[in-house]
Amino acid sequence: MNKVNNIKKNLLLILLFSIVFSTHVFSQNKYKRKISISEWVEEMENCKEKYYGLKDTEIYFDYRKDSLYSYWQPRTIKPTDLDKKNGKNIFPLIIIKDCKLPANSTCQLRNVVFHNNITFAGCEGAMQFIFYNCTFKQGLDFHHSELNDLAFSYCTILQRMVINDLKMSNLVFSECTLYTDTKLVKSPFRFGFEKENQSYQYLFYFRQAENTINRISFLQCKLLATKVKPVIYFEGGKYDAISFKEINFSNSIINFSNCSIKENFTVEKCELKLPLGVNRFNFPQNNTSFNWRQLDSVGLGIYWEYSQPPITNKTDTLFSDIYLFNELNNSYRKFFSMYRTQGDIESANACYNQMKDMETGRYQYLYGQKPSINKWFNWRFNQFLKYFS
Repeated sequence: MNKVNNIKKNLLLILLFSIVFSTHVFSQNKYKRKISISEWVEEMENCKEKYYGLKDTEIYFDYRKDSLYSYWQPRTIKPTDLDKKNGKNIFPLIIIKDCKLPANSTCQLRNVVFHNNITFAGCEGAMQFIFYNCTFKQGLDFHHSELNDLAFSYCTILQRMVINDLKMSNLVFSECTLYTDTKLVKSPFRFGFEKENQSYQYLFYFRQAENTINRISFLQCKLLATKVKPVIYFEGGKYDAISFKEINFSNSIINFSNCSIKENFTVEKCELKLPLGVNRFNFPQNNTSFNWRQLDSVGLGIYWEYSQPPITNKTDTLFSDIYLFNELNNSYRKFFSMYRTQGDIESANACYNQMKDMETGRYQYLYGQKPSINKWFNWRFNQFLKYFS
């Protein structure tokens, strides 16, 4: 009997081993190629065609060959003359599809100038992949990928960057230079919002559906002066945290539409010259750091057409449109409630004044449409509350 049981146990072990082995072999054979970062960069640099494509390939960090791209290379200080001297130029349009970015080690792609657009689609990996001192002259795109950590340090991003339905832990832009103009990006992927010679252009387009980017940070980035209005647009999606720190947004539009932040929203030491877009935008009441002084001169708004001024608390059409009024009024009340919850009386009062201006304008409009004693009282009493509350 024991002999029979031993045979059964041995057969079971063999079966389990064969399943594990076959699964391991399958995972190893998922990609048709496997190349180091150095080999990848060399291929792109030496490509003489107009287009370079990489598909079904695992890009990995080779501890023997990739010392130039190692994690211990400086990445939190300004690029040196040696960095500039070691720069590489990549001219073809780049498409990386269904590939695995380095997942075996923290690593960097350093000192590379991409003269054409680079697109990542259907990719995975990136345990902690850092772009350091790289220039993207025709922007870059990430589509339908599942990545871990991406960081851009001292990079220059020209034209626009599209983030389309990514699942990612962290996305960080630190000490980067950003710029866009009236020209269209030379990319095989075209979007309906892209038109040449319009008064605005997208600088960042975050388009999220089901997937989630946990944390996004813009830290001490510089936006270069331009004749168009650069747009940083968050369309849809749920985020754990979003941070903007020490940025002069100049004439840029920051617009949140139909999206939410669950854990932390920080806007610190920033300058805004245009209203903050807040159409169906939710943020945490207890863990948001956004002093109203950064908004006091511009307020909140709703953007329908970037070529037109936004709907604000002083826009005449706001008072006749109950949907727009309720949406913007709701956003002001979220900020006001958040400041009161945090005990920031100065911000709460300043926000309250703009909110009361908007409500007063609405009551005045209603009284003008069909005068009555009740409407007159609501109008005048609201004015009283602004000055004596």
